[in-house]
Amino acid sequence: MRTGYDLPLIRAIKDAASAEVVASGGAGELEHFYEAIQAGATILLAASVFHFGLISIPALKNYLKGKGRQARLNLAVGVSGDVVLVVCRARRVQLWSRRKCK
Repeated sequence: MRTGYDLPLIRAIKDAASAEVVASGGAGELEHFYEAIQAGATILLAASVFHFGLISIPALKNYLKGKGRQARLNLAVGVSGDVVLVVCRARRVQLWSRRKCK
């Protein structure tokens, strides 16, 4: 696992639907988030990379900022555990987490 999001599937869904595209599962490196955005995902789900300290929220924010995506951290309460959502719309990225992230 953690080999990246399913980019061909993201592209296919983007081409077939006008709704927001949610990519879930697969992120293991910073590049995986940007690749999914480029493929057409507007909402990226990730959890274990943050919880196990493989990627930090500040590192992801800085990486995406360097790629022209501004990131803002928002804390939110989820119902299915400590899921972190990265929502990408236009040039802004929003990060949500149940737990406090630095």
